[in-house]
Amino acid sequence: MSGAPRDAREHVVVAAYAAHARPLTALAARVLGDADAARDVCQEAFVRLHARLDEVQGDPGPWLRAVAWRLAFDALRRRRREGAALGRRGEDPAPVDALDLDPEDLARVRDALDALSPRQRDVVLLRVVEGERFPALARALGISEGAAKVHLRRALDRLRDLLGRQAPAPAAHPERRP
Repeated sequence: MSGAPRDAREHVVVAAYAAHARPLTALAARVLGDADAARDVCQEAFVRLHARLDEVQGDPGPWLRAVAWRLAFDALRRRRREGAALGRRGEDPAPVDALDLDPEDLARVRDALDALSPRQRDVVLLRVVEGERFPALARALGISEGAAKVHLRRALDRLRDLLGRQAPAPAAHPERRP
């Protein structure tokens, strides 16, 4: 898209917005539990798309989801730091209706996701939560499909370890492979 006229660039961003704004906002709302903050994350993702449109190959959806996840988790970490600084540790600012978890379990899951490397967290969220296929996921993150699979396996092992130590083991069932 390099050197594309302004109208063409804006057309691409407007089309991407029409196709992806709602799912991106919902994704950020699941992470943040705050509709206003989710809309801010969505807006920032599209601002970044416009600024980096030349770097995005093909469908911008996977790229936008990866950016939105990072922005949402950055906002969540920032909120936690600010809350800790004010002595409000452990508060969950708003319920997350999209997930059927009590606030304590949700906090444990968020903490476990925060313990992953940024790359592992992105792969888990894009593959497991968003259901992104490996080719698009790898393209969005700028890695090979094989690397994406390795990051996912390591992340799931780490999450199993982190969450397994904090909660009773779930009923035995065959492991589901992504």
